[in-house]
Amino acid sequence: MADHRDLTLQIHADGRWSDAARLTVTDPDKGWQRASKLAYDDAWVFEVDPDFTGSVQGWKALSVRLPPSLELHHFKTWPPFLLDLLPQGHARKVLAEALRLNQDAAACDAPLLLRAAGDPIGNIRIKQAWDAERKRVKQAPTHPGLPLDELFERGDAFNEFARDYAAVASGSSGVQGAWPKLLMTRNKAGRWLPDPMVPDDQAAGHAIIKWVGDKDKATRLILAAEAPYLELARAFGVRCAQPLEHRGGTLFIPRFDREVVGGRVVRLGQESIVSAAGVAAFGYQASHEEYLDAIKAYCDDPAAEVTEYVLRDVLNLGLGNPDNHGRNTALQKTADGGVRLTPLYDFCPMRLDSSGIARSTTWKCMRPFNGPSRDLNPDWEKVCRVAADGVPGLDAEDLMDTLAGKADCLRRMPELARGIGVPDAVIAGAMGFCGQHADALEALSRRRTHAPR
Repeated sequence: MADHRDLTLQIHADGRWSDAARLTVTDPDKGWQRASKLAYDDAWVFEVDPDFTGSVQGWKALSVRLPPSLELHHFKTWPPFLLDLLPQGHARKVLAEALRLNQDAAACDAPLLLRAAGDPIGNIRIKQAWDAERKRVKQAPTHPGLPLDELFERGDAFNEFARDYAAVASGSSGVQGAWPKLLMTRNKAGRWLPDPMVPDDQAAGHAIIKWVGDKDKATRLILAAEAPYLELARAFGVRCAQPLEHRGGTLFIPRFDREVVGGRVVRLGQESIVSAAGVAAFGYQASHEEYLDAIKAYCDDPAAEVTEYVLRDVLNLGLGNPDNHGRNTALQKTADGGVRLTPLYDFCPMRLDSSGIARSTTWKCMRPFNGPSRDLNPDWEKVCRVAADGVPGLDAEDLMDTLAGKADCLRRMPELARGIGVPDAVIAGAMGFCGQHADALEALSRRRTHAPR
C-alpha cells in the first residue's frame, strides 16, 4: 500500500450527503496509530459557517472538537472520531475473515475501515467505502428480506441470509462490541435487510439485532436482562429510547441514531465520549472527570447532561454494570444542531460475565494518594461537588438533592426487577448493592441538613 491515502469524509444533514473534509492517513498499512491530517472542504465551511464563527459543533461537524474551519488539522494518530467507525470485537473478526486478513495486525485497520465505514452508526461516512459498498450491493442477488419473526428465530433462513449477505454490506456487521450484531432496516413492505441494501426512500424503520455468541448460561442471562434493565433505567429517570424486545436469545434494539420523518431518513450524529475527550485509543482507562470535562465543554445544557451522567453511574453501580468504557457512552448531535448525551445503551448486568469485567472509567476523586480506591462505594457528596464544579446553573447541593431523591427508587430496584420478569439469578448476582448505594444517596439529604452554613 502507498505511504499515504486520501479519503473523503461525508456528512449527512438536511436530507443529503455532502463532501465535508479530506483526510490523509500516512502509512495506512501500519494502522490507526500512524499520523494523519484533516482539512474541511472549503465549500462545506462556507455553507455551514459562512461567518467563520468556528462554533459549529453539532451534526454538521465531524467531531465536537473539530468545528468546520479552513484550518489544517494534524494528528499523531487517526482522528479520535474516526476510531468510532473502525470495527472492533465480533465485527472485526467477521470482516477480517471475509477479507482474509489477520484481525490482530495493524495492516488490517485501513481495509476494515474502508469495508465498514460506508454506512455506519451516526451521520458520517467515508465516500470511498460507500462507493465500494454500493458496487457490492448492486452485484449481490436480490433478496426480499426477512420478516421480524425470522430474525428472532435465527433459524435456517436467517443463517443462510447472514452467510450470503453479511460480507456484502457493512450494515450487517460493521459495528463495535464483543457481541454479534446486525444493523438492519425495514423496508416499506415490512421486510428486514442490511441497512445499505434499503434505499432511504424505501426505509420505514431501523434496528440493531443482537444475540449471544456462545452457549454460556451467564451470557444468555445478560442478554435476556438488557430489555428489562432499560425499563428499570427508565423508571429511575434517565434518558432512554424505545423499549427493546428479547425473544429466545435474540435482542431487537430500535436505533436512536435514525429517524424516519415525512418519508425521509434523518441520520443523527453520534460520537463516543472517549472521542469527545480527544482520546484516540481502544481499551482506554479513563476518569469520569475527563468525560465530564467534555460534557461541560460541548453539550448545550451542561447542567442537565452532568446530572444525567452522574445518575447513570449510580445505576451502573447499583444494578451491576461495570462495563462503562468510553464507547458505551456517546454524545448525540441532533437535527437542530444541538449536542447532548445519547439515550442509554448497552446497559445490562455485566457483573454476571464470567470473564470478570472491571470498571474502566472510575472517579479520580475517589483515588486517595495513600489508601484504597473508593470508586465502587463513592462519597457521593464529593462526587457531586466535583461534577458540578464550573457548570452554570448547577450547584453541588442541587445535584445532591437530585441523587437523594432517587434513593427510594434505587432501593426498590430488585422488587421492580422481579415484577417485570428479571430472573432471580440476575437480581441476586448483579443487584445486591442497591440497598448500600440507596443508603449512601439517602445520607446526602442528612449531610446537607447538618452542613455548616
